[in-house]
Amino acid sequence: MEATLRAGLGLLKPPSPTFVTLRCSSTLDLAFTTPGIRYEYRKPADTWSTDHFPLFLTPTSRRPQEDRTYAVISWPEFRARSKEIPPGQSFLDHVATCAREATTLVRVPASSPVPDLRLLNIRGNRRCQERIALNTSLPADWTAYRRIDAACRRHAGAARAGPGYAPAYREAATRAKPGAL
Repeated sequence: MEATLRAGLGLLKPPSPTFVTLRCSSTLDLAFTTPGIRYEYRKPADTWSTDHFPLFLTPTSRRPQEDRTYAVISWPEFRARSKEIPPGQSFLDHVATCAREATTLVRVPASSPVPDLRLLNIRGNRRCQERIALNTSLPADWTAYRRIDAACRRHAGAARAGPGYAPAYREAATRAKPGAL
């Protein structure tokens, strides 16, 4: 039992007796599962003329939830950390330590699309410009915010439209005569 728990397996059901006779009761079957795959068990309603309670294992989801892990390094933070090498540490160890400390790990469900780094950068710039515009209330800052917001919406719309999205081609196709393209 300890070996299975050390291996990362979890006990699916409590070890209650599943084999019952007049003189003894015991647990014949134990079900173990990994944390990523979720199952549930149930006993059938009719166990007449049997001394063993069969268990039905059913997955709680249709397929196991898979996660992708992305590692994103903040390069400004990496540069700031790697300016000085502490005494007694080798250069490569210091670079590895700085990279590990500047890295953010993100877990994303496998069904979600791959993050678009350009869109993430545009969104970050939009948030920054929005804060500036809210703090200063200057028309020029609001104009800059609206321009970045429009670029963000255009890029997000292009990403939703699919990989073959070409705004100029679609615009030309809507204005052109049928059969011209």
